Amino acid sequence: MAAGWPLFSPTGRRRSRGRLPPYNDAHLSTGDPMSELPAFTLTDGDGRERAFPSGRPSLLAFVKEDCPTCGLSMPLIQAAHEAFGDAVDVLAIGQEAEGNAVLVDRHALTAPMLDDSALHTSYAYDLDTVPTLILTGPDGAEQKRFIGFGREDWQDLFGDLAAIAGVD
Repeated sequence: MAAGWPLFSPTGRRRSRGRLPPYNDAHLSTGDPMSELPAFTLTDGDGRERAFPSGRPSLLAFVKEDCPTCGLSMPLIQAAHEAFGDAVDVLAIGQEAEGNAVLVDRHALTAPMLDDSALHTSYAYDLDTVPTLILTGPDGAEQKRFIGFGREDWQDLFGDLAAIAGVD
């Protein structure tokens, strides 16, 4: 199981590339199920504004281009969008506009990649580590959250998405 990538160093400075954080599974399977999450509106790569909550279930995937664990997650985020996008808003939320474009190109991403370069949404969600994935209900209430990359977490998430979409 791969650990997530802290967005900031303990001093509050942005982490540089190439430095892996120590493994820490304390952030896995965290979250306060059924809590309301902050609403936001962010712009995707095509300049379209996307609002959350949208009245549909959502999968929010906070990622960063220089995070190796995020790179492992991107194909699964894309697969979730392709398989369940008719029933669930799958939104990738990146912290750097240039890095977002790299992720979209590198992974042939068709899921919306939202620009949170100002980090207002990341701060509102009190994120310390990416990737952070949050499954919500149509009202924006948190259903499930996990941080990092764990096979069982992804399997459970895809099971939940299939149930929401009514797919076996």
